Amino acid sequence: MKRFFSVLLTVCMISACCVFFTSCNSVTEKDVLSDPYSVINEAAENTLSAFFTDDAGVSKAIIGMVPKGELSVSFESDDAGGMPLSISEKIYYDLTDRSYVFDTAYAYDDVDMSFRFYSDKQNFALSGKDILGSDKTILVNFDSFIDRFDKSEFVKQFGLDKATVDELVEGVKELKEGLNSDLANDEEKAVELNKAIYSLLLNQVTEEKITNDGGKDIKCIVAEFTINNENIGNVFNKAEEYKESEESVDEDAANDFNDLWEDLSKEVDIQLSVKVFLNKRTNEFAKVEFDGTLTDTYDKENPVVLDGEVLFGETEVSFALTVETDEEPLYITAKLTKDVSSEKAEYKFAVDAVFEGDDLNVLDITYNYEKSSGDIALTIDFYEDGKNCDTAKLDGNLSVSKEKISLVFDSLKINEETNEFRFELALSAVDAIPEIPEDAKDFVDIGYVGWSEILEEFISSELGKLLYGDLDSEF
Repeated sequence: MKRFFSVLLTVCMISACCVFFTSCNSVTEKDVLSDPYSVINEAAENTLSAFFTDDAGVSKAIIGMVPKGELSVSFESDDAGGMPLSISEKIYYDLTDRSYVFDTAYAYDDVDMSFRFYSDKQNFALSGKDILGSDKTILVNFDSFIDRFDKSEFVKQFGLDKATVDELVEGVKELKEGLNSDLANDEEKAVELNKAIYSLLLNQVTEEKITNDGGKDIKCIVAEFTINNENIGNVFNKAEEYKESEESVDEDAANDFNDLWEDLSKEVDIQLSVKVFLNKRTNEFAKVEFDGTLTDTYDKENPVVLDGEVLFGETEVSFALTVETDEEPLYITAKLTKDVSSEKAEYKFAVDAVFEGDDLNVLDITYNYEKSSGDIALTIDFYEDGKNCDTAKLDGNLSVSKEKISLVFDSLKINEETNEFRFELALSAVDAIPEIPEDAKDFVDIGYVGWSEILEEFISSELGKLLYGDLDSEF
């Protein structure tokens, strides 16, 4: 049984990849053969935009809040462990200049603190009387830190060794390079890599007619991909070429991932076929089929056999998967349905299974949106042994205007118990974001007296009192 559920986890991950492996322009066999990645990526966008209607006009409103705006998240409760709790985070952003300001506030029990953190392509800075004990702003300019940190008063006073200094300087260098990297070029390189990977996995492209859930015939372009150990190895080789040409790639993470695949490929033989059916007229997903085997190299007589499909309809998306092992077979089905009218939008997601001859409900999720009021209700039914054991309902409201998008949840009901609170996620348009104060103190320019003041002020701050208590200190 332990092996069965280990295999099941692997199967679920592969199934999810198959769906997303897999918005209206016509498509031809030639289009897919020449650029399978771009065609399927566009099909995914087309399918999502056709199925999920933006009844509140969120997408249109977001356009007016790019590239400059304010994203805020807040949570308030009058009874969090018997005491009031308030947490908020505001992020001011300017995507053109790649400048960001983070305002953080926290209040609970006897702790009440707030502070501000600035970040741009040349600096980061910190201010906040609650954590610094004064109105000072401490600035780290990347260039001055890289050039002069080793000779700064901070290094002398705290006795940092050369290895620590070098490590800190190297970290700031990497941060500067990342914040000043050519994002457009990075994205272009990533697209090139994805195009190469899809082309490596593409086996053949054909044309086929299928019948949808409404009995309507659909002409489809079918892209068949082969996923096996050899092809996955080729994908890793291609990714290795990309890594060698890109300085921004985290080499340690990439090497760890390569090592993981090398170990996995020795233990599991993967033989999978994925067929993506694209509506020839609209370039939307019509169906995705996948089948194949996962074979333990130490138990070749008992492969895991997979057979599944995803069907895309105008008002329903259904998923079916059969997993056969040396134990009892498992059948999983999932269904996403929508019911949209001029007054409301409702989406339902249900997961069911058949195992050891038992029909099991697994999970039901229902989302309701009332267009006139903006009221939202999210209900989740949890099951144990196929029987409903808990129901959770989250109530809220979605408000959209040209200036602000606000999503607020104010209560959570679990079975018969209701918890009241306020959670808000908001996106607002702004004309400008806060700038680093002109009198900010550069980290490497602060002398002995300056650090003495900073440390004394810190001890008296809210954070200092929290860490050290009410102490008098001398530097």
